[in-house]
Order: sequence, then C-alpha cells, then structure tokens
Amino acid sequence: MELDKAIKLRRSIRAFKNEDISNEIILEILDAGRLAPSAKNRQPWQFVVVREFIKNKIADIMIDCVSRSTEKEERKRLGCPSSVLATAKVIKEAPILVLVFKEKDDNWLIGDNLSIGACIENIILRATDLNLGSLWIRDVAYTKEEISSLVGYEHLELNSAISIGYANQFPSARPRKALEEIVNFVNFSIEKATSENIESILQIIKTRCEWFLEKKIDQWNPASYLKKYDENYFLEQLTNGNELYVAKINERVVGVMLIKFSDTTYWKDDGKAIYIHHLASEFSGGVGSMLLKYAIDLAKKYNKDYVRLDCKKNNERLNTYYKENGFALKGNGEVGSYSYHLWEMKVK
Repeated sequence: MELDKAIKLRRSIRAFKNEDISNEIILEILDAGRLAPSAKNRQPWQFVVVREFIKNKIADIMIDCVSRSTEKEERKRLGCPSSVLATAKVIKEAPILVLVFKEKDDNWLIGDNLSIGACIENIILRATDLNLGSLWIRDVAYTKEEISSLVGYEHLELNSAISIGYANQFPSARPRKALEEIVNFVNFSIEKATSENIESILQIIKTRCEWFLEKKIDQWNPASYLKKYDENYFLEQLTNGNELYVAKINERVVGVMLIKFSDTTYWKDDGKAIYIHHLASEFSGGVGSMLLKYAIDLAKKYNKDYVRLDCKKNNERLNTYYKENGFALKGNGEVGSYSYHLWEMKVK
C-alpha cells in the first residue's frame, strides 16, 4: 500500500474480529515503530505485547478504577466525558495490546513524548498497510502504575498503548480542519517603504537608540538622533530620489535601510557607489545582514561598483560587524563632533 493511501485509510478502530495475529506480523509492525525518528536518537520506547488474560486484566484494572472513583477520572482531570470504560471494552475485544513504555526521566519529557508519538504513528500506519485496524490509547494513563506493576515494568513509565487486530468496522473519516485553518506561512521580505511604514520605522530606530544606550555603545543618542531624523525627514526620503527600504516578517516591519545615490558629507562621491544610512532592525540575529546583502544586489542592479557606509569611529562593536560582513575599511573622517570610519564593499 502506498504511504498516501495508508494515511488516508487509517481509522481509529473500536470493534475487532475474534482473530489472532501472529508474532511475526506483530514484530513487523513494531519494527516500523523502531525505525521512527527520535530526539537525539534516544529511541526511548520499550514495547510490551500482551494477549488474552493479561490484556483483559489490564482492561479490568481500568474498569475498576472508574468504578472506585466518585467522579469519572477523565471528567475530573479534563472536564470532558470519560472514555475509559469504552476503551477497556475495545482492549478486551482486540486480540493484541501493545504497551509503550519510556524511561522515567523528566529532563527528556518533551523530547521522549514527541519521539514516542512519531513511533506510534509509524506503528498504526504499518498496521493499516497490512490491512489491520488499530486504536491509539491514552486512557491507560489513569492506571499506569497498576498496569506497569502487573506486567513487571515498574521501573519504566507507561506512556500509551495500542490495540491491534482485524477490524470489524469500517468507519468514515472523522471531520478534519481545512488546511487554511491550520497552516500559516511566515515570509521575510525587503521592499520599498511607503508612508504607512514611517511610524514603524521611527519605532525601530527609537528601540535601536535605546539599545545602544543600554549596552553603552556610542552610536545614536536617542534625544538628538530622533529629533534630527523625525517623521518629516523619512517622509521626504520617499520622494527626494533616495530609496527607503523596510524588512518585513509578513506585514510587520522589522528593519529599515536608507539608500542614497550620492553622499558628499562623508565621502568624495565618484558616482560609483550606493550609500547605506539608518541601517537598523527590531532585533539582533540576521535582519541587518539580510539588508546588507540586499544593498549589494541593489548596487549590481544600478550598475554600481561599491556599497559604502560610515560608522562612528569609537563604536568597536559595530565596526567589527561591518568587517565581518565583508566590508573593507577605506579611511576616516570628521564632521563636527562626529568622528567616523568609512567602510566599502566592492561588488563587481
């Protein structure tokens, strides 16, 4: 059976024929589980296969737990109707019950549980592939200590169980949510800014200024920088021949970069370069580098030889950042109280 077909045909079976399954087939099914991926290749699963008396005794333990409880366990714990009695009936009817154990190790709780989920998925799909029915069972959780003691596995934790047998029912597929309800794509993009982005741009620059101040990095002073480069300044960049870009995660602006085609303030402009200003991102971790790469592509697009930028001379951290991103130090300069390094990258 093709995998796609097995996935679509698999059902949770709750009625089984009175027909045994050979150990050879059970081992073939469990081998599919053995081959499942696991966190750090821990392979945390241990399988215990039970039939007849032991299997039925496990069902009785579950039934007894419900009868002894003044409030049904599942309702008490989860606030929903109990399925324990119905599950115990299924366990008695199916010829095979596979108990899935794991080590008692809270340090690996999440990883091991995820791994066992993948393992059981393989098992029930292989059972479907062999024209067998299965039911993935979690109701053993309420009596896991008693069941573990019964089969002599007190040193391990019972995670879940699987009933396997020849199906005596062929239920229709249960309703599933549409893909549109559960799938979301997160996209990263860089595009020209619009007036609607200005508020976000100013917030990013404000956040970055405050970050510089917090980290004691001498670069942008919040008071003076935000006063000089205000809303009107950035609105002007949309129409004065420069190009203002924003980086986005979906529709959320997470970075900004201004591209100038001339810069005589800090450079001896030779017409061979584009110039980066106001490079900033909402968070550290790659957005700035992506904007720098985008600037390189822009330089090539506009048939320029270089990408250039300036950086405060005593900002060791940021100067190192530009060096690590492939820029070469081309000189120094001063404009008023601003002492700076000049960085350049040759793009062709």
